[in-house]
Amino acid sequence: MPWRAGAAVLAAAAALWLLWPRPPAVLVLAGGAQWVDGDARVAAGDVVVDVAGQAWIQVEPAAGVGRVGASEGPMTKTVLAGLAGAAVTVAVYEGTAVVRRDGAEPVVVPAGHTERTRPAAAPGAPPVTAVAAQAEVTRLEGELAAAKQALAESEFSGALARGQLAAMQGTPSPWPEDAPAALRPEAFRAGLEAQLAELPDVSVAELDCAEYPCVAALHYTGTAEEREWSQQLRDAMQDWLRASVPGGLSVSVNTSRFDQGDASEAYVIFGGYEGERESDVGQRTDFRIDAMVDQLGEQLRQR
Repeated sequence: MPWRAGAAVLAAAAALWLLWPRPPAVLVLAGGAQWVDGDARVAAGDVVVDVAGQAWIQVEPAAGVGRVGASEGPMTKTVLAGLAGAAVTVAVYEGTAVVRRDGAEPVVVPAGHTERTRPAAAPGAPPVTAVAAQAEVTRLEGELAAAKQALAESEFSGALARGQLAAMQGTPSPWPEDAPAALRPEAFRAGLEAQLAELPDVSVAELDCAEYPCVAALHYTGTAEEREWSQQLRDAMQDWLRASVPGGLSVSVNTSRFDQGDASEAYVIFGGYEGERESDVGQRTDFRIDAMVDQLGEQLRQR
């Protein structure tokens, strides 16, 4: 039955879900480190960090201060007061981060830079020795290496998901500058309407020219046998396109009938393009036709 949701469509939906942008998050970081990817607001120690991109944030609570969990609101004074005096490190790998602290001007940290906030030194605190400074540098270098590894793994996962999605639904096809005149949106629409004027009981249900080539769904409302009307429509559309673009033209065609209760609707969905059916454009056109079939079936189901 043409009304279907095949494994390829389900897999594409799953991959889209993985790539779908998530809403900005609000996090509380009392101690330790957190990798942030996307738009997020982080209450880190007694500062607030607004991230737009990718950043590595670390909080080192002041001596004698335990970790504090989040209360009802992640930005409440109760949480931040319990973390006063913490040292916060913000390393930005992509985009920007804005570090805000009470009583100080916001600091914008661009990609490739690091901002570190420290509490004021207590009276009589011993100076930092060269050995301690070197140990701190070594520790931060280790954290930077770990952050780069996490970023590489994240980029690999994203590339893998994008590759799987492209394999299932093809790569979107922009309109080529040398596309045949008859296939361009306005000419295609005019030529299609001229063809349908000679065919009874047929109308244009959907026309998608957002990318190359145009894909059209023709709605048949007559009473002829399916084999008769569908073959007539398929032949008419293929003859028209091949006469308009002689040589090297491929046509992808789908015939679908949907039954919902007492309602029944029939369509021919097609698209014509230069090149082979096995090309990237051919694969993408087949996917777009299948997507339009699903859309038409869903429209009938919701009536």
